[in-house]
Amino acid sequence: MKISVIISTYNCGALIVKALCSLVSNQTPACELEVLVIDDGSIDNTRQIIKKFQAKVSFTLKYFYKKNGNWGSVINYVKENRLANGDWITVLDSDDTLKPNTLNKLANLVEKADYDLVVFDYTKCWKKIKLKIHTYPTWWKNMTRELQKQTPFCIPLGKFLKRNLFYKLPKLKEKVSFQDALYTASSLKLAKKVRHVNQSGGNYHFKRAGNSMSIPWNIKRFSAELDICKDLIRLNAQEIALVHLLRQQFRVQLKEKQIQLAVTRDFNFSGFSWYTRCFLWMVYQTMLKRYFYLQTTKQ
Repeated sequence: MKISVIISTYNCGALIVKALCSLVSNQTPACELEVLVIDDGSIDNTRQIIKKFQAKVSFTLKYFYKKNGNWGSVINYVKENRLANGDWITVLDSDDTLKPNTLNKLANLVEKADYDLVVFDYTKCWKKIKLKIHTYPTWWKNMTRELQKQTPFCIPLGKFLKRNLFYKLPKLKEKVSFQDALYTASSLKLAKKVRHVNQSGGNYHFKRAGNSMSIPWNIKRFSAELDICKDLIRLNAQEIALVHLLRQQFRVQLKEKQIQLAVTRDFNFSGFSWYTRCFLWMVYQTMLKRYFYLQTTKQ
């Protein structure tokens, strides 16, 4: 089985070493590893670091340099040039790492059943705090219903797509942030069979300087968040759009600009775990309901 790992990087030469080392420790006879480093216009020493690694590792490590266009442009670049040749494809940010044995666990799973998408839990790291995030309830394994497949934890880390699913994904927007949420939501919508693994597949470094979560709340960030919410609603994932409104600064600007988001159905949290369902229902009723309105369709 061949696995393609896409590493999106921009001026992260000091951090990408850990990401690459985590792949070295994941090598297994069950998997042929192909690593594609897509440099989104860095001006640091990323190229030199990758060149040194290419001489040391036993797996395929390719480096591509492109003009800066943000995260969505990296995925578009890989798809347009058909760079990922693995049976399974995943995306790893340059400041994140895979947990040991993740690829071996994946290989054992997909050998036994025909899945389109395998979703691991992950560990959220912030300063000295490490917290395991359960992407789905611990007892959920196989998801087929559309609303059941939704998850508010929509980073690409630990999500492995079959190659044909990856290349079916719609083109992402470029030169804007937060396209990873749309990437994940589109993957979940198109996947027929989703398998959840109740095991952390990697470490996600939250609010690292320079990543999208550390961007200040200016008009550009507000517009990007608003567009993502509208796109998620179009994907019938309005419950995930609602999660974006948990950010206070986003709500403040929506209120100032008197913006409401149109939805075409009532909110349904039945696909979430009971504790997430209770929390989202409560905050929707008490805080967030005012930011949405039900748009009736004409007969």
